[in-house]
Amino acid sequence: MKHLLNFSGFLFEDNGSSADQTPCTYYQDKQGDSGYKNFWAEYSNMSPEEQKTKMKGITAGVLDLLEVIKDEYAKWYSNPATIKKFTQEEDKVRMKLLSEYLPKITCKLHTKPDPNASKMKQASWGWFSAKAPYIINVALYNFFNGKSTGNKSIKDTIKHEMAHAIDAYFSENGVRAYDATHPPITTPGEYERIYLMNDKDQFARLNILRGIIKAGPTDSGKQLLVKFLDEAKKGKISSESFDFKGGVSTKGDLYLLRMIPKRMEGVKGKVPLNVAKKVYSSMMNKGAIMVGGKENFNLEQLFSNFGRIINNEIVINMSDIAQLNYSSKNM
Repeated sequence: MKHLLNFSGFLFEDNGSSADQTPCTYYQDKQGDSGYKNFWAEYSNMSPEEQKTKMKGITAGVLDLLEVIKDEYAKWYSNPATIKKFTQEEDKVRMKLLSEYLPKITCKLHTKPDPNASKMKQASWGWFSAKAPYIINVALYNFFNGKSTGNKSIKDTIKHEMAHAIDAYFSENGVRAYDATHPPITTPGEYERIYLMNDKDQFARLNILRGIIKAGPTDSGKQLLVKFLDEAKKGKISSESFDFKGGVSTKGDLYLLRMIPKRMEGVKGKVPLNVAKKVYSSMMNKGAIMVGGKENFNLEQLFSNFGRIINNEIVINMSDIAQLNYSSKNM
């Protein structure tokens, strides 16, 4: 998918770069959190019985979050505007998703990484595998700080991975959840290389945005922009590095989220962006988009695919995101 922006007569186009082999580091928590380190130091000194009791309480909290997320997806798939996106045959799959598939999904918590797993998987917050279609894996060891919200959002992690599960369920049953913009990924290396831009994860990140700003299935770019700015005004969305403002293209046909740097350092101006990672690197580990006080990498990565750096600002095309929102059957 090409994303085009028109500003003051200039057309910016991003076709990506096949030469960029830099692996994605989305899941790496580079700044860490003393809370989770203290928790695991304490946990490692507990007796096996004490650890069992501790984990029982943690598991109960995570399973509560799981049910909340299932309910959010169930409400989305019962929304008349969502149902209209399904053909008559596809609707049978939608109904089975609600009655048969979602109720069976559970979480598996991991307290240490698999030494035989890839570096990306060891650094991840969670994962889903179609080989175990009812299990959402949560890598507790990477971000737990002693409470169910975690160093990063456990809820967002589960919601992200559940989107992958639903995507796999749809695919297995002949339903296309979104329009593909890349060839099918056949190797782990290719998945890591284009992780920031691949369709499966854009689909999952879109779920996070919709939930945070309460987006509807057919919201326009203007509606998405207004809802985002409303949540920022309320304080739900914040930033350590940017001020959020709205804008429109010179033709008035595109609605834009302007991320204006509070400090000029660390943000490159007038960069002709040819890969989304350049936008993401201007946000990464700067507290660019905070939700509930936690940096939200899902939103930062989603926006990176629809943004440009222009005159020292990061400008996000909310109208293109609205097109993705409209064309995707998921939440």
